[in-house]
Amino acid sequence: MESPNSPLSTWDENLTPCNWTGVFCNKQSQRVVRLDLSDLRMTGSISPHIGNLSFLESLQLQNNQLTGQLPYEFGNLFRLRFLNLSFNSLEGVIPRNISQCKQLRVLDLMQNQISGQIPEEISYLTQLQVLNLGRNELSSSIPPSLANISSLTDLNLGTNKLGNSIPSDLALLRNLKFLDLTINNLTGSVPPSIYNMSSLVYLALASNNLSGDLPVDIGLTLPNLLGFNFCFNKFTGTIPRSLHNLTNIPNH
Repeated sequence: MESPNSPLSTWDENLTPCNWTGVFCNKQSQRVVRLDLSDLRMTGSISPHIGNLSFLESLQLQNNQLTGQLPYEFGNLFRLRFLNLSFNSLEGVIPRNISQCKQLRVLDLMQNQISGQIPEEISYLTQLQVLNLGRNELSSSIPPSLANISSLTDLNLGTNKLGNSIPSDLALLRNLKFLDLTINNLTGSVPPSIYNMSSLVYLALASNNLSGDLPVDIGLTLPNLLGFNFCFNKFTGTIPRSLHNLTNIPNH
C-alpha cells in the first residue's frame, strides 16, 4: 500500500511500529492490536503479510483507493473484531476462510467490486453484529444460513446482483434492526415471517422483482419501523391502513 504525503511516509524502520502513525499496540505486550489507515488516499493492494499480525483486533482501511483481492491470509487474524474495507476498489471473492475470524463483530466491505457468492462460511461468524456487503457485484442467492448469526443487528446486501427469493429463515434474526436488500434481482413474494420481525427499525426492499400483497397488519407486526422502502417492485393490492400506526416514521 502506498499513500502520497501520508503518515505512512513517516514510518521509520528504526523505530518500533508502536510509534508509527495509525498503529496502535497493547501497552504490555507491545503487539499491534489496531491499524487505522482510513481516509489516506492509499493505492495498491493489501499485502498478504497482513496475516502475520496475529494479535490484530481492528483493521480500518476504509475510504482509500485500494485495489486487488482480499488476501486469503485474513483467515489468520483469529483475534480480529472489526474489519472495515469499505469505499475502495477491491475485487475478487470473499475468502471462505474468513470464517476463522470467529471474534468478528463488524465486517464492512461496502462500495467495492467484490463478486461471486456470499460464502456460506460467513454464517460461522456467530458474534457478528454488522454485516455490510452493499454496493458490490455479489451474485447468486442469499444464503439461508445467515440466519445462524443470531447476534446480527445490521444486514446490508443492497445494490448487488443477488437473485431468487428472500429466505424465510432471515426472520430468525431476532436482534435485527436494519435490513437492506434494495436494488437486486430478488423475485417471488416476501416471506410472511419477514413481516413479523418486530425488532426491525429499517426495512428496504426497493428495486427488485418482488410480488404479492402487503399484509393488512404490517403496521402492527412491525411496530418499531422508522423507515421502509418497497417501491419499484411488482406488489399488488391496496396500501394497508395499518401503516397509519407507524407514528415514528418521519414525514418528508
